[in-house]
Amino acid sequence: MPTFEIVPSLALALFGLTTAMMAQGVAPTPRHFIVAPEWVPIQIDHPQTDSPGAEDQGPNVLRFRNGQHLVVDLFEVEFLGQLPRPNRAPILILSARGCFACDIERQVYPVPADAATYVYGKRSAYFYPGSVSGGADPTEPTIFYKGRMFLGKCLAGHEAVVVWFQQERDSTGTWRPSVYRLSVAGDSVQGGFLKPMPAMSQTLRAVHAGACVEVPGIDQQQF
Repeated sequence: MPTFEIVPSLALALFGLTTAMMAQGVAPTPRHFIVAPEWVPIQIDHPQTDSPGAEDQGPNVLRFRNGQHLVVDLFEVEFLGQLPRPNRAPILILSARGCFACDIERQVYPVPADAATYVYGKRSAYFYPGSVSGGADPTEPTIFYKGRMFLGKCLAGHEAVVVWFQQERDSTGTWRPSVYRLSVAGDSVQGGFLKPMPAMSQTLRAVHAGACVEVPGIDQQQF
């Protein structure tokens, strides 16, 4: 059974600053769920390409405590936490964009820490917590997604997971709630909707007990 630690954020202590960042679509820095400290990034490089405009950032590079590094075809990468794998480096839970200075919203990516490299793919991206809005008129966006995301031992089984309590608006305007879980199976991650849906109150108790962390949400717009 792997040990874990909750690493408090060293920044954004002021509530007003956090609120302002959320309003601007900037992700506040959360605490982290850690199962393998040697695979925690101590630095994330955002290399410049010397190309003008939207191409002026290359794939980001994560540099770990153990001296290893990982190149990911992702941009504006932030580290959220880890999920353990038996006898392997953990799965990193990252926040990032699939391109630089573009319309793709910030999303969540599970990435093996010991991968040779990681290439962006829409199928491997998950909603970042908060809200996502869209619509033909950017001055009056319509929210179609709302969700909260938790990482750690957040459910009854005490397995390390990522879990989303979310709602999506369908074509009739009705909000459809769901709970989505991402967990490790062997060397890879698998996801699925939980039915019956667990109560969020149990997850909030796990947060209070220090076994689970919530990733602060932001408001984003999809174009």
